[in-house]
Amino acid sequence: MTLQPKNAFIFPGQGAQAPGMGKDFYDTFLEAKEVFQQADDILSLGLSKIIFNGPMEKLTETRYSQPAIFVTSVAILHTLRKQFPDLKPAMTGGLSLGEYTAIYASNKLDFASCLKLVAARGQFMQEACESEPGVMLVVMGLDEGEIAKSGAWIANVNCPGQIVVACRKEKVDSITKDLQERGAKRVLPLAVSGAFHSPLMAVAKEKLTPLIEEMSFQNSDILLSMNVVGDFVSDVDIMKSCLIEQVASPTRWMQCVQSMMREESTHFYEIGPSQLVSMNRKIGVSAQSISVNKTSDLERVHETTF
Repeated sequence: MTLQPKNAFIFPGQGAQAPGMGKDFYDTFLEAKEVFQQADDILSLGLSKIIFNGPMEKLTETRYSQPAIFVTSVAILHTLRKQFPDLKPAMTGGLSLGEYTAIYASNKLDFASCLKLVAARGQFMQEACESEPGVMLVVMGLDEGEIAKSGAWIANVNCPGQIVVACRKEKVDSITKDLQERGAKRVLPLAVSGAFHSPLMAVAKEKLTPLIEEMSFQNSDILLSMNVVGDFVSDVDIMKSCLIEQVASPTRWMQCVQSMMREESTHFYEIGPSQLVSMNRKIGVSAQSISVNKTSDLERVHETTF
């Protein structure tokens, strides 16, 4: 008897954006094109043009990059649903912004509501970036304890040996030097426009709270692993609380992946601009991990489903 696969669908966050992402899906599959068109209609931003043409500086602005990555990931997700109807997730998760895509993919919130929430989140966080300038740095080869001593805020625990920190813009040079002196192998700036998942996002969190609280989340049988707790959440009220806290609190992505490993996921599919599959190897995922970022990746999906 063949065991039913337990697929984990995972979704990237901010920093994965690149001009032209999703364009091959838009050009090839009607179901993907409809997602981009629907997003343009809902937001009236001309978002597709920014996604496909950039420039990178504009696409990296938080108000654009967050809905852009969400829409691109959903367009690819819809393509998978249409082309591989038997490929279904048993569980979902996403890094930071990607958590919203995971909520949509797990049938807990409809597309229009989720997109509007993502767009509001991006706008509020952009405003926070402008009023409280900050940066994010990827720190390689240093543990949380040593990083905390530097005065930087821990923002993302991605995988062993890779932690993202946030700090005020004027402190970036001194923080970088301190981290290097403590033994960091590398300290690299992240392609985002502010200090996310830190106290500098307090105003964005405050503005987003009532919007999340008024949303009508649905229960579903697809498991959702959430960043703040690094584990599965099924209670709708806790789900909302995690989304609210996530804006200004560290994301525990490594623990999210580990929770899916404990649930014995057989395949990980990263859907959207590639960011997470490389982390899986460092976390110790033995299950097959597939990035679905280009139409050419669908051949590999076909190989895993037949």
